[in-house]
Amino acid sequence: MGSVVAAAEYADGYVTITMPAETIHAGNAVVAVKDADGNILWSWHIWVPATEVAADPAGAAMLGGTILDRNLGALIAPVAGEEALTVEALGLYYQWGRKDPFPGPQDFVDYPSKAKLAGAQFTKDANQRTVEYGIAHPNEYSYGAGSCDWLAEPIADLWNKEGSKTIYDPCPVGYKVPAYDAELPMWKKTNDNWTFSDNFWMTNSASTSVFPLAGYIDDGNGSFVMKKRTFYWSSKEYTDHIRACGADVRAPSYNGEKTYKARGASVRCVAE
Repeated sequence: MGSVVAAAEYADGYVTITMPAETIHAGNAVVAVKDADGNILWSWHIWVPATEVAADPAGAAMLGGTILDRNLGALIAPVAGEEALTVEALGLYYQWGRKDPFPGPQDFVDYPSKAKLAGAQFTKDANQRTVEYGIAHPNEYSYGAGSCDWLAEPIADLWNKEGSKTIYDPCPVGYKVPAYDAELPMWKKTNDNWTFSDNFWMTNSASTSVFPLAGYIDDGNGSFVMKKRTFYWSSKEYTDHIRACGADVRAPSYNGEKTYKARGASVRCVAE
């Protein structure tokens, strides 16, 4: 245990997590419950931000509803200004459809350098897997070398089933991974709605919503790439099973609307 979680105990069907009252500081942790043989049955992401997470109504124009003021797992909210953006505002990374996060970055670097990940390093698995395998191995990045999908058999509704949030959706209570809507600016292949800087992009409005250029984890080898490019997931899968809807941004322009499901990308939660 560390400075985010002091202890975790299971009794009577419940897991009780104790925070270190004297030494706690901002960070992220994953707590898992195991069976008698040590196999992980389920896990939970514990998110302790440095500043209070707030609702951002301005994001409704981009994503169709009130959004959180920061990426999932970010310790602070990003603000409009290059000097003010730090790695604490970038958040964590998710493979499409998985509930457990992978570490965020430790530093900013330019291509072709590889960024360092903060916190515990994950293991890499060059195979395609099942949802059950992913649950049992939350710290294993399965990328199926050359396949662009971490799933051996495609599943289209892992994060959203018939319009409802599923148990695999990583967002906190009251929020969900945003739905895809081609009419919303977030998913349009146009720069008309955005202002770009070196490390962030933001909405063009009187009240701005800021989205960091947070990099991503590469689907081909599990390495962390930060070259002024980022992806933001929606809950929709494209008909091509290796791709899912996502905002693909390469400063200073918005470039696309889908990406490979094996990539690790950012999530900006929207109100249910």
